[in-house]
Amino acid sequence: MMYTRSWLDRSSIAIVLAGIILIVASCTTTRQPTVMQLAEQHFQRGENDQGLTLLEEHMQQEPQSLELGNFYRKHIVRLNQEDRAISFFKKLTQDGSSPPEAYYNFAFAYIDKIPRVGPMGAGFLSKRSIAQFKIVQDRAPDDWIANYGIGMNYLHWPDYFKKTEGALGYFEKCMQIQQGKPVKPQYLLTYLRMGDALVRGGDVQRAYDTWRAGEQLFPGHADLLDRLNTPRERIEAAIRDLYNPNNSIGAIDTDISILWANRVPQHVVPMHRELPRQAGVGGQLQAASPTLDASQMNLFSWFTRNLPYLSDRGALSKVDMSALGVQRGSHLENRVNAIAHGMISGFMAELEGEPLETLRSKAAALDSFTRPFFHEGLGMGYAAAVSVDSGGELKRMSATLNDIDPNFQRLHLAGAGMWFGLENARTTERIAESFQQLDPFAEAYAYEGYGFARTLFYYKSNPQVINAGTQLRSEAAANFYHGVGRALWILSGADPKAGDQTLETVPQEYRLHAYSGFAMGMAFTQVDDVGAVFARVTPGTDKEHRSMLLTGITMGLYIRRLGDPGYVDSMLQKASAGDRCRARELLSVGSDALKDASVGNGGDMHANWRAAIHARIESSDSAHETFAACA
Repeated sequence: MMYTRSWLDRSSIAIVLAGIILIVASCTTTRQPTVMQLAEQHFQRGENDQGLTLLEEHMQQEPQSLELGNFYRKHIVRLNQEDRAISFFKKLTQDGSSPPEAYYNFAFAYIDKIPRVGPMGAGFLSKRSIAQFKIVQDRAPDDWIANYGIGMNYLHWPDYFKKTEGALGYFEKCMQIQQGKPVKPQYLLTYLRMGDALVRGGDVQRAYDTWRAGEQLFPGHADLLDRLNTPRERIEAAIRDLYNPNNSIGAIDTDISILWANRVPQHVVPMHRELPRQAGVGGQLQAASPTLDASQMNLFSWFTRNLPYLSDRGALSKVDMSALGVQRGSHLENRVNAIAHGMISGFMAELEGEPLETLRSKAAALDSFTRPFFHEGLGMGYAAAVSVDSGGELKRMSATLNDIDPNFQRLHLAGAGMWFGLENARTTERIAESFQQLDPFAEAYAYEGYGFARTLFYYKSNPQVINAGTQLRSEAAANFYHGVGRALWILSGADPKAGDQTLETVPQEYRLHAYSGFAMGMAFTQVDDVGAVFARVTPGTDKEHRSMLLTGITMGLYIRRLGDPGYVDSMLQKASAGDRCRARELLSVGSDALKDASVGNGGDMHANWRAAIHARIESSDSAHETFAACA
């Protein structure tokens, strides 16, 4: 007997089907907006924080969504809030259980920030980006995105870091991963970047072979044809121009939608800047426009030319310091070169992301003269990846630098200030707003370093650069001009007459602070020759200037001894009896003055200490008599 459904069965099925149809129709006609659409509505209304918060909440629920993270970072860059994204992805990945996509977005968030720190800070952010890609690569060696991301980062590094060969290895790995698989738009990037790396490494023939192989899979693609149609005699210059610091970090595009695109974009890594750009097809990490002025590029060029020599203690004689006013063959040249070597060594150690114990070991391995400047370099390096727009980052900077070695805390902070002086030569107002986030102690030394760097690297081409200090509140300006004086000591080439001439260019109301900074620089860098330091303070020196010079000498000797008392004591033992007596008298004055330095003036220990030293030297008959008796 054949089974037949009853009318009730048939009607029930019909009702269910009708219900389903109605539900589908309802969903079709009243489809809810996606989270990105909702966020976009917030952005359109100027509710930027609400839009970002909404996206962050959903990314916590969907950390595997590359598209959501890409959309979020696009608006982060538009709003200049890269530090917010970095903090968010850091929290998202902190327990180590996040999917690869979270680390990809974290890596690209660091790259998003590069245009805001400039070419000399780019390496630090790139290293942090690489670290996120390597977390994924360590877990999954055949992850295409991780290998490409590491290679792409290294490819943008200047030649002197010798990372091109490493970049090539990662692109070769990408090529190996994608061989035999269905062609994806993203695979075009491998052919382009690998060929570019080969050119930078000197293997031009293989570069053309690589681009031709890519053209077989992506026939007629404009970026490949541009390279293939560029004559050999011009290809090296064209590729090097593509990756030079001014072109490659001006305004980086980290839109990675090529990873889920259905078709190959018209351009992904255009070789010429004038080529049109197509929104939403990124992955190229290519500059849209340069942001560096001529003075910054000249500084960067000087840095790149001299870095191989600055990094090698045995090659310091090849360093050209003439750009800073230090002439070859002058008695100051070797000393300044050694100082620069120490700073660059610390800078590079921080760039490599060494753990604290390694940094301490490297510092301990240096000779006593060089070690303090290594610590200043650490401060420079740490600050290179810190945004002046983030008060939280600045506060953490002060605490973290203190963890390296508290005896060199002042030098770490001054080094950090030097970095901001290098990279933000025309943004004094923004610096002032940011430095106020620091505690008074850290702020004071950061201002000293800031004034030092602005003067050292820009004064020769534009003496008016030191007038920026007049825009600061008086306490900050005093510390700024103390740093200006330190730089003028170097720029004068240790010539007393030239020193007086440059000091006279400092605004009158802050000139005495510059005198103390000048003398501090003298004492700090010539602690092994205190006779030359005291020779600068002649009996004929104006009394007011003389007392400020003695104040600066006191500070230089004291801070130097704070970091390495054994070295300073040994240098004083080699000095004449009179100079040794003078130095010890001033060290005693500095110690007594420091006890009163934490009171008043908003807790600014730098300015308070300087004032307390000066007051003792000015008013203490016994100090004058004892100093005179040393003769």
